[in-house]
Amino acid sequence: LAQVHFAELFDGTQVAVKIQRPQAKEAITADLALLSGWIKLFCRLFPKKARRFNLAAGFQEFGRYTLQELDFVLEANTMERFRHNFADQHDVIIPQVYDDLVKPRVLTMERITGQRLSEITPTLSTQKRKQLSHRLLEIEMKMFISDGVFHADLHPGNILFLGDERIALLDFGMYGELSQEHRDHFILYWLAVFQRQTRRAFYHLVRQTRPLKNADEEAYYQSFKVMADKFYSSITLKVSLMQTYLAIIVSGAKYGFVFPSDLLLQAKALTTAEALAFTLTPDFKFTKDASPILAHEFALRATDFARLKETAEQILPELLLFGELPPASSREQAATHSPLPFDWSDVLKLLDKQVRALQPDTNS
Repeated sequence: LAQVHFAELFDGTQVAVKIQRPQAKEAITADLALLSGWIKLFCRLFPKKARRFNLAAGFQEFGRYTLQELDFVLEANTMERFRHNFADQHDVIIPQVYDDLVKPRVLTMERITGQRLSEITPTLSTQKRKQLSHRLLEIEMKMFISDGVFHADLHPGNILFLGDERIALLDFGMYGELSQEHRDHFILYWLAVFQRQTRRAFYHLVRQTRPLKNADEEAYYQSFKVMADKFYSSITLKVSLMQTYLAIIVSGAKYGFVFPSDLLLQAKALTTAEALAFTLTPDFKFTKDASPILAHEFALRATDFARLKETAEQILPELLLFGELPPASSREQAATHSPLPFDWSDVLKLLDKQVRALQPDTNS
């Protein structure tokens, strides 16, 4: 789509200038139109399969992020978002953008000098490789969980390693965004996977999907369980968890569970991230390296008292009196309307007092 040239501004500043190739937009637009025709034909000939695989929405998402890669003004804005998100991560470098030298087909940014992954890997010890692989995973998990906006194409060509252990991320034309709900389910899904709690993992997976009218949840669970058991019983070190994850998504389509397009892009990004980790450490295991990161993120959410108070206001009455959660629609309605002027902290204090009264006197 583009080529990067090094240049110098009139004040001597060294920059990198990304210039879109001539006719790139026209060629891509024509290709997308041709593919769109084939997609529509497939949807007419095989409507059930098209719905199950969310083909139309998936292609729409593919077209969206392909076309947005042609808009360098959008890419410049995206880079500024990532610079803001990583402002306190001093070992992560996002090139500065020169806004007055940005056009839809020209992007002028700070020139970063560093080594590619293929250049640095042979010079590192096994321990250093593992440390670097773990740091890259931390960066990616921050995007997926904390920020909700992620680099969707973080392959080795889009990373530079600086001599002072800093890491520069490049090429932000392809990115994705995740809602808070999807991020929470992401955490709970993988924590359940790591603990081999298959039923709980399946619950959080399905909660992110849109079941079709004739969806077969039990059949999907049995398929999910077979794939999970096969992964757990594997003794191969270099087994791809993401490949299993993609197979699970495909299986979901087979049994009538439609995955939203943003999760399809996330699955693509996770697969790229895992491949990057395997390049550095052939014995990389996502379950081992990501577990403490996800546990930490869960702890942060579990101790966010403002958020816990909001959740308690939505579910506490039914939970206390009936031992069950209210319907999801009620919780959604509560979340979108101003809460009644009632302080649930008094209820929590009373419960605490009652519980303490039931405890035996340790001094007697």
